[in-house]
Amino acid sequence: MDLGTQPQRQLNRRDGLLLLALWLLCLLLDGLWIQQHQAPPAWDQGDHLSRALGVWQVLSQPAPWSGDWWHSLWAQAPSYRGPLTYVLSAPVLQLLGPSFSSAMASGAVFNGILLLSCYGQGRQLHSRRAGLWAALFVATAPALLNQRTDYLIDLSLTAVMTGSWWILSQRRWFAAGRRWLWTVLSGIGLGLVALTRPTGLVLLWLPLLLLLIGGLREARRGQWRPLLQGATASVIAWLLVWPWFSQNWLTILSTINKARQWGVAYQDGLEANSLEGWLYYLKLLPAMLGSSLTALVLVGGVIALVERRPQLNPDKAWLIWWLSFPLGGLLICILMTSKDFRFVLPLLPQLAIALALIVASVERRWAPLWQGALVLVALLGALWSQFGWGPKLSSFPPHRPNPQGGWPIEAIVARVRSTSPNQLSTLAVLPDSEGLNAFNLEAEGRRQQFRLAARQTVAPKERLEEELSNFDWFLRKGGDQGVMSDERQARQSELLQNSAHFEQVGSWPLPDGSQAQLLRRKQLSVRTAAITCPAQLSGSITAIPGGLDIRVSGPSTALQGSKLLL
Repeated sequence: MDLGTQPQRQLNRRDGLLLLALWLLCLLLDGLWIQQHQAPPAWDQGDHLSRALGVWQVLSQPAPWSGDWWHSLWAQAPSYRGPLTYVLSAPVLQLLGPSFSSAMASGAVFNGILLLSCYGQGRQLHSRRAGLWAALFVATAPALLNQRTDYLIDLSLTAVMTGSWWILSQRRWFAAGRRWLWTVLSGIGLGLVALTRPTGLVLLWLPLLLLLIGGLREARRGQWRPLLQGATASVIAWLLVWPWFSQNWLTILSTINKARQWGVAYQDGLEANSLEGWLYYLKLLPAMLGSSLTALVLVGGVIALVERRPQLNPDKAWLIWWLSFPLGGLLICILMTSKDFRFVLPLLPQLAIALALIVASVERRWAPLWQGALVLVALLGALWSQFGWGPKLSSFPPHRPNPQGGWPIEAIVARVRSTSPNQLSTLAVLPDSEGLNAFNLEAEGRRQQFRLAARQTVAPKERLEEELSNFDWFLRKGGDQGVMSDERQARQSELLQNSAHFEQVGSWPLPDGSQAQLLRRKQLSVRTAAITCPAQLSGSITAIPGGLDIRVSGPSTALQGSKLLL
């Protein structure tokens, strides 16, 4: 064994154990939060949970040699929200059981990817110490804590984009001897970003443009390899995305446009034509990482700079490359028509890495005390952000667990299933409140053996009478109806109440003080009932109501376990 490599391996092992301990600490903190949270998924969360359950069901019956199986898998993610998040969540759903809590727990998978990527990039740019500090900062950032204990697509996008950016940087600057290997990995990384959310690639526009310009410049000198490697990475990324995109391209493009319109209509403006619009994210990002932590790092860095310039002299070309991702992505986020902290979340790890470089570059006698204070502030800030424990060390809104349960979503779905156990029922949902909406009812219908589909009523006012004939099941509620509800839902509820064709079959009190009511058509449009057939695999079936006599014959492999629907 080469003795010169032994210290290196020991340091790698030590860093690996520290990262594992940090990940386990995050797992403990997130698990405690999830255990205390009793509220059902809200709108987007319910939709993501439904998609994840669909992917989980398909993956639980693997048949990769079948084209129909792949078609069913890609059909679970028909919008611009790609399938990768749900695919990586499926093992957790299988391990812990299909539920909202299990889906939130899958954040540990993406957090692990994020910690490793930030450590790798910090080590790549400066040292192991910088990598470990970067991992600590992203593990305790309030905005990332917020997403780790939720089930949306932004945490997975942040993790995959950070990993992809690390690989791109490795290929561009640090992989002199294995450039083709890192080219292949870069293509895979970009493909995974697109499979998470295709619009995420827009945030990488500037570094990708720099790669293209550099490749063209080298080609003019007769060096075609960089351009060829870039084309290879693009082809690999496209091959990864094509099966899903080719099946869903129309709905992907239409939902991207619909999401843009929704943002304009329902979110705060802060357009790019105002000073506030340009400063919004610049003021928000430090709070997302932890305002007290960010301030303490910068104060220490300024003091060290005043005392003596730290030994950090990066190459200008390398610095331009590193800044191209966060600055280019920030510009795109500023120019967007709506603003939300989740839009800029994929850029937050780069701020954490920048602060980690500052901490790792300061070598003063007072540095250990300062670094100990940073660890303490980071941990206390995480506890305040998630549970409200201890001092308020961050200006980012806290994300505390909601212990208020009592939403009868499971009971509503079970009541419909008990009435129509042999068929898939569709429930028309009038309310659109955070605790009771079509999205979380759809997710619960999938969780209960995929026996109920829930749909939001969207008929215009002049067609509300016709809407009554489209569904056998309706759910209405009193009190707050939700942000997307209007006078149409109120009129629809009034028509239901006065209709002679519907009857109330269930009523539940809700935590907001209102009441949910389940109504069913008195004479269901479709009714199925199971009948006992002869024990033999082929023969005559005469127990069908109406005196029908049907003869069934065929190979036993086809008839065994089959169902006949008349």
